[in-house]
Amino acid sequence: MDHLSESMPVRSEVVFLFSGQGSQFHHMGEELMAESDVFRNTMRYLDRQAQRLIGSSVIDYLYNQEVGRSQPFDRLLYSHPAVFMVQYALVQTLIQAGLKPDAVCGYSLGESVAAAVSEIADPLDILTKMIHQAKLVEEMIPKGGMLAILDDPVAYYRVPLLYTRSSLVSTKSKANLKQFVVAATSEAMAEIKQYLSAHNIVYHQLPVLYPYHSHHMDPLYDRYQSIINPMDYKKPAVTFVSAVYGQELKEINQQYWWDLLREPIHFQESIQYLEDLGAKTYIDISPSGEFTGYINLLKQEGSASQAHATLSPWRSCGMKNLKNIVSQALYGRQMVQNYEL
Repeated sequence: MDHLSESMPVRSEVVFLFSGQGSQFHHMGEELMAESDVFRNTMRYLDRQAQRLIGSSVIDYLYNQEVGRSQPFDRLLYSHPAVFMVQYALVQTLIQAGLKPDAVCGYSLGESVAAAVSEIADPLDILTKMIHQAKLVEEMIPKGGMLAILDDPVAYYRVPLLYTRSSLVSTKSKANLKQFVVAATSEAMAEIKQYLSAHNIVYHQLPVLYPYHSHHMDPLYDRYQSIINPMDYKKPAVTFVSAVYGQELKEINQQYWWDLLREPIHFQESIQYLEDLGAKTYIDISPSGEFTGYINLLKQEGSASQAHATLSPWRSCGMKNLKNIVSQALYGRQMVQNYEL
Protein backbone atom coordinates (compact mmCIF):
# COMPACT_ATOMS: atom_id res chain seq x y z
CA MET A 1 0.00 0.00 0.00
CA ASP A 2 1.36 3.39 -0.98
CA HIS A 3 1.13 6.52 1.13
CA LEU A 4 1.94 5.05 4.51
CA SER A 5 2.93 7.62 7.09
CA GLU A 6 6.38 9.01 6.28
CA SER A 7 6.42 12.41 7.96
CA MET A 8 6.51 13.17 11.69
CA PRO A 9 3.13 12.02 13.10
CA VAL A 10 0.84 14.51 14.83
CA ARG A 11 -0.01 13.92 18.48
CA SER A 12 -3.46 12.37 18.68
CA GLU A 13 -4.97 12.45 22.15
CA VAL A 14 -8.62 11.51 21.47
CA VAL A 15 -9.09 8.38 19.37
CA PHE A 16 -12.40 7.05 18.05
CA LEU A 17 -12.42 3.25 17.56
CA PHE A 18 -14.84 1.48 15.21
CA SER A 19 -15.81 -2.19 15.02
CA GLY A 20 -16.89 -4.47 12.20
CA GLN A 21 -18.94 -7.60 11.70
CA GLY A 22 -19.52 -9.51 14.90
CA SER A 23 -20.27 -6.47 17.04
CA GLN A 24 -23.85 -6.01 15.88
CA PHE A 25 -27.07 -6.83 17.68
CA HIS A 26 -30.73 -6.05 17.15
CA HIS A 27 -31.82 -2.71 18.66
CA MET A 28 -28.27 -1.34 18.95
CA GLY A 29 -28.47 2.40 19.48
CA GLU A 30 -32.20 2.24 20.15
CA GLU A 31 -32.06 4.58 23.17
CA LEU A 32 -30.20 7.19 21.12
CA MET A 33 -32.67 6.76 18.28
CA ALA A 34 -35.42 7.78 20.71
CA GLU A 35 -33.54 10.53 22.56
CA SER A 36 -31.17 12.25 20.12
CA ASP A 37 -32.29 14.34 17.14
CA VAL A 38 -28.77 14.23 15.70
CA PHE A 39 -28.53 10.45 15.91
CA ARG A 40 -32.05 9.89 14.58
CA ASN A 41 -31.71 12.33 11.66
CA THR A 42 -28.35 10.87 10.63
CA MET A 43 -29.75 7.34 10.71
CA ARG A 44 -32.71 8.39 8.56
CA TYR A 45 -30.43 10.19 6.11
CA LEU A 46 -28.32 7.06 5.63
CA ASP A 47 -31.35 4.78 5.60
CA ARG A 48 -32.84 6.58 2.61
CA GLN A 49 -29.78 5.56 0.59
CA ALA A 50 -29.93 2.02 1.96
CA GLN A 51 -33.58 1.71 0.99
CA ARG A 52 -32.78 2.73 -2.59
CA LEU A 53 -30.21 -0.06 -2.83
CA ILE A 54 -31.85 -2.81 -0.77
CA GLY A 55 -35.52 -2.09 -1.35
CA SER A 56 -36.39 -1.98 2.34
CA SER A 57 -35.44 -0.05 5.47
CA VAL A 58 -32.41 -0.99 7.56
CA ILE A 59 -33.92 1.00 10.44
CA ASP A 60 -37.12 -1.07 10.32
CA TYR A 61 -35.08 -4.28 10.27
CA LEU A 62 -32.78 -3.14 13.07
CA TYR A 63 -35.51 -1.92 15.43
CA ASN A 64 -38.18 -4.54 14.72
CA GLN A 65 -40.04 -4.86 18.03
CA GLU A 66 -40.87 -8.50 17.31
CA VAL A 67 -37.16 -9.42 17.36
CA GLY A 68 -35.22 -9.56 20.63
CA ARG A 69 -31.71 -8.21 21.21
CA SER A 70 -30.29 -11.69 21.70
CA GLN A 71 -31.60 -13.14 18.45
CA PRO A 72 -29.00 -13.64 15.68
CA PHE A 73 -28.34 -10.63 13.49
CA ASP A 74 -26.32 -12.25 10.74
CA ARG A 75 -28.10 -11.35 7.49
CA LEU A 76 -25.22 -9.56 5.80
CA LEU A 77 -27.37 -7.35 3.59
CA TYR A 78 -28.72 -5.64 6.73
CA SER A 79 -25.96 -6.11 9.30
CA HIS A 80 -23.32 -4.56 7.01
CA PRO A 81 -25.09 -1.20 6.60
CA ALA A 82 -26.46 -1.27 10.16
CA VAL A 83 -22.98 -1.48 11.70
CA PHE A 84 -21.90 1.47 9.56
CA MET A 85 -25.02 3.57 10.14
CA VAL A 86 -25.15 3.23 13.93
CA GLN A 87 -21.48 4.07 14.42
CA TYR A 88 -21.48 6.97 11.97
CA ALA A 89 -24.63 8.43 13.55
CA LEU A 90 -23.11 8.05 17.02
CA VAL A 91 -20.03 10.01 15.94
CA GLN A 92 -22.17 12.84 14.58
CA THR A 93 -23.90 12.95 17.97
CA LEU A 94 -20.59 13.21 19.82
CA ILE A 95 -19.24 15.85 17.43
CA GLN A 96 -22.38 17.92 17.93
CA ALA A 97 -21.64 17.75 21.68
CA GLY A 98 -18.15 19.11 21.09
CA LEU A 99 -16.16 15.88 21.25
CA LYS A 100 -14.15 15.46 18.06
CA PRO A 101 -11.50 12.84 17.31
CA ASP A 102 -7.83 13.63 16.81
CA ALA A 103 -7.45 10.16 15.29
CA VAL A 104 -9.63 7.30 14.09
CA CYS A 105 -9.00 3.58 13.79
CA GLY A 106 -11.29 0.76 12.73
CA TYR A 107 -11.33 -3.02 12.95
CA SER A 108 -12.32 -4.73 9.68
CA LEU A 109 -15.57 -3.16 8.44
CA GLY A 110 -15.06 -0.50 11.10
CA GLU A 111 -12.34 1.03 8.94
CA SER A 112 -15.07 2.03 6.50
CA VAL A 113 -16.71 4.05 9.27
CA ALA A 114 -13.34 5.55 10.18
CA ALA A 115 -12.84 6.53 6.54
CA ALA A 116 -16.19 8.32 6.48
CA VAL A 117 -15.55 10.11 9.79
CA SER A 118 -12.10 11.23 8.63
CA GLU A 119 -13.70 12.55 5.41
CA ILE A 120 -11.61 10.34 3.15
CA ALA A 121 -14.75 9.57 1.17
CA ASP A 122 -18.40 10.56 1.22
CA PRO A 123 -20.42 8.51 3.74
CA LEU A 124 -23.11 7.73 1.17
CA ASP A 125 -20.48 6.44 -1.26
CA ILE A 126 -19.00 4.24 1.46
CA LEU A 127 -22.43 2.96 2.50
CA THR A 128 -23.19 2.18 -1.14
CA LYS A 129 -19.92 0.26 -1.46
CA MET A 130 -20.69 -1.74 1.66
CA ILE A 131 -24.17 -2.74 0.51
CA HIS A 132 -22.89 -3.81 -2.91
CA GLN A 133 -20.12 -5.76 -1.17
CA ALA A 134 -22.67 -7.54 1.02
CA LYS A 135 -24.69 -8.50 -2.06
CA LEU A 136 -21.59 -9.89 -3.79
CA VAL A 137 -20.51 -11.88 -0.74
CA GLU A 138 -23.96 -13.40 -0.30
CA GLU A 139 -24.05 -14.27 -4.01
CA MET A 140 -20.51 -15.56 -4.60
CA ILE A 141 -18.84 -16.72 -1.39
CA PRO A 142 -19.53 -20.09 0.28
CA LYS A 143 -20.74 -19.78 3.83
CA GLY A 144 -18.32 -20.20 6.67
CA GLY A 145 -17.38 -18.01 9.57
CA MET A 146 -14.80 -16.78 12.01
CA LEU A 147 -13.66 -18.14 15.37
CA ALA A 148 -11.97 -16.24 18.19
CA ILE A 149 -9.71 -18.78 19.91
CA LEU A 150 -8.50 -18.04 23.44
CA ASP A 151 -5.00 -19.43 23.15
CA ASP A 152 -1.48 -18.30 22.30
CA PRO A 153 -1.39 -17.33 18.59
CA VAL A 154 1.62 -19.60 18.06
CA ALA A 155 -0.84 -22.50 18.43
CA TYR A 156 -2.10 -21.68 14.94
CA TYR A 157 1.21 -22.77 13.43
CA ARG A 158 1.52 -25.84 15.65
CA VAL A 159 -1.82 -27.42 14.78
CA PRO A 160 -2.00 -28.72 11.19
CA LEU A 161 -5.79 -28.59 11.19
CA LEU A 162 -5.65 -24.85 11.85
CA TYR A 163 -2.97 -23.81 9.39
CA THR A 164 -4.22 -26.07 6.59
CA ARG A 165 -7.97 -25.56 6.99
CA SER A 166 -8.27 -21.95 8.11
CA SER A 167 -6.75 -18.51 7.58
CA LEU A 168 -5.27 -16.46 10.40
CA VAL A 169 -7.22 -13.19 10.60
CA SER A 170 -5.81 -11.40 13.64
CA THR A 171 -3.79 -11.95 16.80
CA LYS A 172 -3.61 -10.38 20.24
CA SER A 173 -0.61 -11.45 22.25
CA LYS A 174 0.52 -9.87 25.51
CA ALA A 175 1.28 -11.30 28.94
CA ASN A 176 -2.34 -10.88 30.04
CA LEU A 177 -4.06 -11.53 26.69
CA LYS A 178 -3.63 -14.45 24.29
CA GLN A 179 -6.13 -14.72 21.46
CA PHE A 180 -6.34 -15.20 17.72
CA VAL A 181 -9.10 -15.24 15.11
CA VAL A 182 -9.38 -17.63 12.17
CA ALA A 183 -11.66 -17.72 9.14
CA ALA A 184 -12.81 -20.92 7.45
CA THR A 185 -15.57 -22.58 5.45
CA SER A 186 -18.49 -24.17 7.29
CA GLU A 187 -17.06 -27.68 6.85
CA ALA A 188 -13.65 -26.68 8.18
CA MET A 189 -15.25 -24.71 11.02
CA ALA A 190 -17.05 -27.82 12.23
CA GLU A 191 -13.80 -29.79 12.27
CA ILE A 192 -11.92 -27.01 14.06
CA LYS A 193 -14.58 -26.59 16.73
CA GLN A 194 -14.58 -30.34 17.35
CA TYR A 195 -10.80 -30.28 17.79
CA LEU A 196 -10.87 -27.27 20.12
CA SER A 197 -13.57 -28.80 22.30
CA ALA A 198 -11.70 -32.10 22.50
CA HIS A 199 -8.58 -30.26 23.69
CA ASN A 200 -10.46 -27.99 26.14
CA ILE A 201 -9.51 -24.85 24.22
CA VAL A 202 -12.02 -22.05 24.71
CA TYR A 203 -13.36 -20.40 21.57
CA HIS A 204 -16.12 -18.03 20.56
CA GLN A 205 -17.85 -18.13 17.19
CA LEU A 206 -18.41 -14.64 15.83
CA PRO A 207 -21.88 -13.87 14.42
CA VAL A 208 -20.49 -13.76 10.87
CA LEU A 209 -21.57 -16.22 8.19
CA TYR A 210 -18.64 -15.74 5.80
CA PRO A 211 -14.84 -16.25 6.01
CA TYR A 212 -13.68 -12.65 5.69
CA HIS A 213 -10.01 -11.64 5.57
CA SER A 214 -9.00 -14.83 3.81
CA HIS A 215 -8.38 -16.28 0.35
CA HIS A 216 -12.04 -17.28 0.25
CA MET A 217 -12.79 -13.67 -0.74
CA ASP A 218 -10.67 -13.91 -3.91
CA PRO A 219 -13.57 -14.76 -6.29
CA LEU A 220 -14.96 -11.27 -5.60
CA TYR A 221 -11.91 -9.42 -6.88
CA ASP A 222 -12.95 -8.48 -10.43
CA ARG A 223 -16.53 -7.51 -9.64
CA TYR A 224 -15.51 -5.69 -6.48
CA GLN A 225 -13.11 -3.52 -8.47
CA SER A 226 -16.04 -2.18 -10.48
CA ILE A 227 -17.60 -1.01 -7.21
CA ILE A 228 -14.60 0.72 -5.67
CA ASN A 229 -12.93 2.17 -8.78
CA PRO A 230 -15.45 5.02 -9.28
CA MET A 231 -15.04 6.29 -5.70
CA ASP A 232 -13.36 9.64 -5.08
CA TYR A 233 -10.92 10.07 -2.20
CA LYS A 234 -9.47 12.94 -0.20
CA LYS A 235 -6.68 13.09 2.32
CA PRO A 236 -7.95 12.34 5.84
CA ALA A 237 -9.00 15.35 7.90
CA VAL A 238 -7.75 13.65 11.09
CA THR A 239 -5.08 11.03 11.74
CA PHE A 240 -6.25 7.81 10.07
CA VAL A 241 -4.67 4.64 11.47
CA SER A 242 -5.42 1.51 9.45
CA ALA A 243 -5.58 -1.84 11.22
CA VAL A 244 -4.91 -3.50 7.86
CA TYR A 245 -1.40 -2.03 7.90
CA GLY A 246 -0.96 -1.28 11.60
CA GLN A 247 -0.04 2.37 11.07
CA GLU A 248 -1.20 5.72 9.75
CA LEU A 249 -2.25 6.26 6.15
CA LYS A 250 -1.88 9.70 4.60
CA GLU A 251 -3.91 8.70 1.53
CA ILE A 252 -5.83 5.68 0.31
CA ASN A 253 -6.52 4.20 -3.10
CA GLN A 254 -8.58 1.38 -4.61
CA GLN A 255 -6.13 -1.30 -3.42
CA TYR A 256 -6.82 -0.28 0.17
CA TRP A 257 -10.49 -1.26 -0.08
CA TRP A 258 -9.57 -4.69 -1.42
CA ASP A 259 -6.97 -5.23 1.29
CA LEU A 260 -9.57 -4.23 3.87
CA LEU A 261 -11.78 -7.10 2.71
CA ARG A 262 -9.10 -9.70 1.99
CA GLU A 263 -6.05 -9.22 4.23
CA PRO A 264 -5.44 -10.01 7.94
CA ILE A 265 -5.98 -7.41 10.66
CA HIS A 266 -3.18 -5.85 12.72
CA PHE A 267 -5.18 -4.30 15.53
CA GLN A 268 -2.61 -4.75 18.28
CA GLU A 269 0.02 -2.99 16.17
CA SER A 270 -2.46 -0.18 15.50
CA ILE A 271 -3.05 0.40 19.21
CA GLN A 272 0.69 0.43 19.82
CA TYR A 273 1.04 2.99 17.03
CA LEU A 274 -1.69 5.14 18.58
CA GLU A 275 -0.03 4.92 21.97
CA ASP A 276 3.16 6.21 20.37
CA LEU A 277 1.15 9.13 18.96
CA GLY A 278 0.19 10.10 22.51
CA ALA A 279 -3.33 8.67 22.71
CA LYS A 280 -4.91 9.53 26.05
CA THR A 281 -8.61 8.87 25.53
CA TYR A 282 -10.11 6.07 23.44
CA ILE A 283 -13.79 6.44 22.62
CA ASP A 284 -15.15 2.98 21.85
CA ILE A 285 -17.81 3.55 19.18
CA SER A 286 -18.48 -0.16 18.69
CA PRO A 287 -22.07 -1.28 19.38
CA SER A 288 -20.84 -4.05 21.67
CA GLY A 289 -18.32 -1.96 23.63
CA GLU A 290 -15.76 -4.62 22.75
CA PHE A 291 -12.67 -2.42 22.56
CA THR A 292 -12.74 -1.01 26.08
CA GLY A 293 -11.41 -4.15 27.74
CA TYR A 294 -8.92 -4.80 24.95
CA ILE A 295 -7.44 -1.31 25.22
CA ASN A 296 -6.72 -1.78 28.91
CA LEU A 297 -4.87 -5.00 28.06
CA LEU A 298 -3.09 -3.84 24.89
CA LYS A 299 -1.96 -0.35 25.84
CA GLN A 300 1.68 0.24 26.69
CA GLU A 301 2.95 -0.48 30.17
CA GLY A 302 2.62 2.62 32.30
CA SER A 303 0.19 4.25 29.88
CA ALA A 304 -2.39 6.50 31.53
CA SER A 305 -4.76 6.30 28.55
CA GLN A 306 -8.38 5.39 29.23
CA ALA A 307 -11.14 3.82 27.16
CA HIS A 308 -14.84 4.66 27.33
CA ALA A 309 -17.63 2.48 25.90
CA THR A 310 -20.51 4.32 24.27
CA LEU A 311 -22.86 1.38 23.62
CA SER A 312 -23.52 -2.07 25.05
CA PRO A 313 -25.98 -4.91 24.46
CA TRP A 314 -26.22 -5.44 28.23
CA ARG A 315 -27.14 -2.03 29.62
CA SER A 316 -28.97 1.15 28.71
CA CYS A 317 -26.76 3.51 26.73
CA GLY A 318 -28.71 6.64 26.06
CA MET A 319 -28.03 10.34 26.38
CA LYS A 320 -26.95 10.26 30.02
CA ASN A 321 -24.14 7.84 29.22
CA LEU A 322 -22.96 9.93 26.26
CA LYS A 323 -22.95 13.13 28.27
CA ASN A 324 -20.83 11.48 30.94
CA ILE A 325 -18.36 10.31 28.30
CA VAL A 326 -18.15 13.76 26.73
CA SER A 327 -17.50 15.33 30.13
CA GLN A 328 -14.77 12.82 30.98
CA ALA A 329 -13.09 13.12 27.59
CA LEU A 330 -13.10 16.91 27.55
CA TYR A 331 -11.98 17.33 31.17
CA GLY A 332 -8.62 19.03 31.25
CA ARG A 333 -8.88 20.12 27.61
CA GLN A 334 -11.70 22.61 27.89
CA MET A 335 -14.62 23.36 30.17
CA VAL A 336 -17.80 21.53 29.24
CA GLN A 337 -20.48 24.00 28.24
CA ASN A 338 -24.18 23.38 27.85
CA TYR A 339 -24.77 21.24 24.82
CA GLU A 340 -27.57 19.51 23.01
CA LEU A 341 -27.29 15.96 21.73
